[in-house]
Amino acid sequence: MAAPDFWSNRERAQADVEEVSRLRSLINPFQELEREIEDFSALHELAAEESDPTARAHGSNETVSNRRPWTFNKGKKSASNRSLCS
Repeated sequence: MAAPDFWSNRERAQADVEEVSRLRSLINPFQELEREIEDFSALHELAAEESDPTARAHGSNETVSNRRPWTFNKGKKSASNRSLCS
């Protein structure tokens, strides 16, 4: 998209922009999940280091209860993601 002649063929450029947007909408949920897994791992390590069993249990429960529902394609339900969105 940064190429000087990218917009010279407007229809092709628009199709490319739409494809990039579609691919980002598929990739972004996985990147978010990856960040959440990293956060969970860090919290799990902190909880394991905690000497108070009650505080350790609270830390694990908080991590799970703060988890956002998993969705794909911003609410669009297709055959491939229906089970993940329901």
